[in-house]
Amino acid sequence: MQTYQYYVDDIQAAVNSPQTADRELLRDSAALYAEACAELNHRLRQIGQLLRQGLRSEAIQKAEEEPHVLDVYALLDFPELAEWLGLLRKWKMAPPPPLLGDIAAEIDEAYAAQQPIEALLKQHRLLALGRGPLSARIAVLRRLIALDDDAQAWENDLRQMESARLSEVEKQAREAAATDDLRTLDALAAELRSTAWLVQPSSVLTGTVDSLLRSVAIRAARRELEALEPALNEAHGAFEVERAAQLEAHWAKAAAIAAISPDDPLLDRVQPALDWVRGQRQQMAKQQDREMLIISIEQGLDDGAPLAEIGPLYNELLTYDIPVSETLARRFADRVASEELAASRKHRLVLMGVGGTVLVVGAVLAVLFNWQQHRSQVANAVSILRNLNQTGAIGEAQIHFEKLERESPDVASASEVRAEHAKTVGSIQAEEGRKEQFNATLAQLRAWTSPAPPDTTLIARAASLAKSPEEQQLLAKQKDRVEAWRRAVEEADTKSLQVKLQNLRAELGGAERAMLSDDLAEVARRLFSVQSKLDEAVSAHPRASGLSSLAKGLRERAGELLQQCDLDVRSREALADVTESIGDIDGYRKALQDYYLALGDAIDEEQAAAVLAESRLWEGLLAWNAALQSAPVEGGRLTPEASRELLKNGELLAANYSDIPLSDWFATRRPFYESVANRRLADGTWLLEDMERQYRADPLTAGLYMVQDGAKRYYCRKAPKGDGRIVRFKCLLDMQLTEQEKAISKDKVAYFGKAPQSEFAEKAHRALKSIDAYGWERFFVQAFNRLRSDSRIDPVVKVMMLQDLLKWGSSGSSVLEDLYRKTVAELGAARVGGAVWVNPEDPLLVQERAQAEVVLMGLALPDEQAVKDAFATVQELQKRPDYQLQWIGWAHQRRGKEWELRGKFGGVQTGELIVILKPDGESGARLEAVGDFQRGAPRLLSERLLADGRAIFLRR
Repeated sequence: MQTYQYYVDDIQAAVNSPQTADRELLRDSAALYAEACAELNHRLRQIGQLLRQGLRSEAIQKAEEEPHVLDVYALLDFPELAEWLGLLRKWKMAPPPPLLGDIAAEIDEAYAAQQPIEALLKQHRLLALGRGPLSARIAVLRRLIALDDDAQAWENDLRQMESARLSEVEKQAREAAATDDLRTLDALAAELRSTAWLVQPSSVLTGTVDSLLRSVAIRAARRELEALEPALNEAHGAFEVERAAQLEAHWAKAAAIAAISPDDPLLDRVQPALDWVRGQRQQMAKQQDREMLIISIEQGLDDGAPLAEIGPLYNELLTYDIPVSETLARRFADRVASEELAASRKHRLVLMGVGGTVLVVGAVLAVLFNWQQHRSQVANAVSILRNLNQTGAIGEAQIHFEKLERESPDVASASEVRAEHAKTVGSIQAEEGRKEQFNATLAQLRAWTSPAPPDTTLIARAASLAKSPEEQQLLAKQKDRVEAWRRAVEEADTKSLQVKLQNLRAELGGAERAMLSDDLAEVARRLFSVQSKLDEAVSAHPRASGLSSLAKGLRERAGELLQQCDLDVRSREALADVTESIGDIDGYRKALQDYYLALGDAIDEEQAAAVLAESRLWEGLLAWNAALQSAPVEGGRLTPEASRELLKNGELLAANYSDIPLSDWFATRRPFYESVANRRLADGTWLLEDMERQYRADPLTAGLYMVQDGAKRYYCRKAPKGDGRIVRFKCLLDMQLTEQEKAISKDKVAYFGKAPQSEFAEKAHRALKSIDAYGWERFFVQAFNRLRSDSRIDPVVKVMMLQDLLKWGSSGSSVLEDLYRKTVAELGAARVGGAVWVNPEDPLLVQERAQAEVVLMGLALPDEQAVKDAFATVQELQKRPDYQLQWIGWAHQRRGKEWELRGKFGGVQTGELIVILKPDGESGARLEAVGDFQRGAPRLLSERLLADGRAIFLRR
């Protein structure tokens, strides 16, 4: 745009000073100008096609691409274009293509139609992005519908918003009623009474709000009455009539709302004061009426009004208790006496007038004829003189009057004739004066010599005085002298001003380039200096011509840059507010919205809307990061309490922020967290209480003894006794602990003593006390291996104990459940539990033992590496995320298009800079690296992922 201005300035300068224009130097400017016209016409045709398709918004958007099409048109369609085309023809150079002015006019009309709703559209978008209140968004939509011809889409949105608004009105009304917020209730009731609703409020809702409003208004009025009562009584006691009257007016208004009853004690306390105030008001009204009567009577006496009009007013005045003043009473009495005397005189004069009339009639008839003849002669003389005066025949008029004086002196002496003759004399004197003035003015013009400027008022005065051809010719010579001087001065002024304007244009360009600096105050000072110098230059060369467009362009550009400077100052203030609000999502969103508004048209609204919409992603990322980093881990192990906290926070966050990457991190660990939380419930119940109880006190598990005779295993609750060659004991016959005396020869006994499963239970019970320190998974893996490898335990018992052991362990660890999933399935395939395993004589026991032995022999077991991997998985699942996120700043694009990180990152030395994005069409957001910190300095490396205002996080 600035480039266009330069060669248009060159062209205008050539047109205004063609005698000094250099054809060859202007050849490049002419070619560039023609090229610019062709480019502009191409853009105009594209925009015109959009307008013909009815795409007004798209056409305006296309027109506003830099440089703005109408700005370019205004610049290229400069006032001296016709003269420039003439010069091109004279120099036999190709003319530029004619500008498509009709399309430019259509664009201007489109702007006129679009402009009223543009501000509303912007307000509508910002309210939506900023989650503005529904009432404000509805008000904007209604105004949009009133202005936009294509309002159908807006109406659909408005209906949805009105429905939502009506749903929240009752809640707001009840909240306002709970706090006696009369103003809010009044506003809600007025909102419902509005006729602008497309979705009509229900009568139930309107009635509810009105009822709440009445209730709150009554309570408010009652409180106001209670506050007014002491003040009214105080004013009454102090006889302060004016103050009491004001308080009584407030009382009456509040009492009408509160519907106070006549027997209300509050009214009893204030009634004397009220009666006193009302009595005082009546007296004041009566006094005012009396004063108005006095004013009317005095006015009537002054104006001489008839007594019939004044008398009733005076009689009314006498009805008041206050006596009439002595002055007014005397004036009224004088008026009555005067009218009576006038009536008496009139009666006497009527009687005397009848006789005198008869005596004068004859004399009047005698002179009437002579008088009429004289008047006719006077009228004729006046007519002749007037015609001669009006036609400019002043000499003839003087001759005719002199003849009248000789021949009819009585006519010449008539006042009407003399008056018309006075005009003749005045015209003669005026003509003589005109000639004298013209000659004097002409003499002044002849005396003028350059370089002093001529007195232009002399030219105007001489022109107004010159009448004769000779006078006109003399004036023309002086005009030629002045015009020659004017042309010379104009040429000199033009050249001088042109140099100054070129210098100022360069100075303005320097100020514009300095806009990129931080010292905006200095830039503003330089711009003001350019404006001041520009005004001084133009004022110092008032006769310069053809440079008004250039001067105007420089002045407007300086003004635009000053506005931009002010915008930059405000935007920098907004920048500081944005940076200061880092860490507070709501505050940051509000500060960012204010920053975008401060940028005005310089902001990319679509990108700004996208960034503001990302605030939900920032909020979710910070919430997930805080929840996962803050979970308490004791000694590197996750406790049931910490797991429950993680689950509670994670489930809440997953419901609202399931698209945040950390949500997937939580989801993969959730089964493990749930299993750890099962180990000890919120009410304190321990998952292993059954195991602990069974291993400690179950008579079929703990404290059991065994006597083995070949394949038979006898179980006793008390230790067997070996007397010589006999082992004596009480063996169990069933699960109800029925006992039977038994004796077996010692040489047949393969083992007698503590039952091996009881030995295992005792050791496991002792180890349970330190399971938290030892590790849940490690405890159960080792217990499983120890139990499985003990060949002394009956296979049936072993299968059942292994089943219980894995059930308890898997309930508290999803990792154990996965590790032994196949093992649990195969153990469950063993059909054991039906036999009475304490009784070796049970025939079903042999069958179940055989099945158990087969299962144990081929039991699928995790190998050593699988166990190591499981332990490693447990360690991994108990860790926090392997990085910490910190919101440290935001991306800002400077005027020179460079990107910078603004924020709070003092002390940061290293780390990765990331943003969170959710591309269109994708269900989840992702973290993207955009730079890093090196030696305490931030670097932004991936500009394609940056947007002005986008939050940036540190990952380390």
